[in-house]
Amino acid sequence: MSHSTEPPAAPEERWTIGQRAALSPHTIGADQRLTLAAERMEQLGVHQLPVLEGGQLVGMISRRDIAILDALRPEQLEHMRVAQAMAGVPYCVEPGASLSAVARHMARRKLGSAVVRERGKVVGIFTTTHALSALCELLGPADGEPSHEATH
Repeated sequence: MSHSTEPPAAPEERWTIGQRAALSPHTIGADQRLTLAAERMEQLGVHQLPVLEGGQLVGMISRRDIAILDALRPEQLEHMRVAQAMAGVPYCVEPGASLSAVARHMARRKLGSAVVRERGKVVGIFTTTHALSALCELLGPADGEPSHEATH
């Protein structure tokens, strides 16, 4: 029986994306109206939605994407489809991926999110907000701030 001389990993070093991401995210079809995507994001209080076509992930649409188009072509927005405005296939990870590795990759690439997929299906989304919640949990309460349970 061999014993490791290294101390056991802290719990946060073993965190997975599946433990910290918003699971069962809302999605939108590529053929849906862009205005519907904007309405859905507003109703759900989210900033982005994975875009599906035939059940497969084909892109990501964000409030920022829609705002830019609205500023440039407001008269056309009502007639545009999500596929015309979405970004391509986003950064994707498995639920068992290390939170540390994913967060580092997102930081290096300046990414706002990672789509969590399992067996090719979208099962969640991990955003910078989720990453900051994990960081807050690690850091503990700020001086003079009451302790709050981090949401994720």
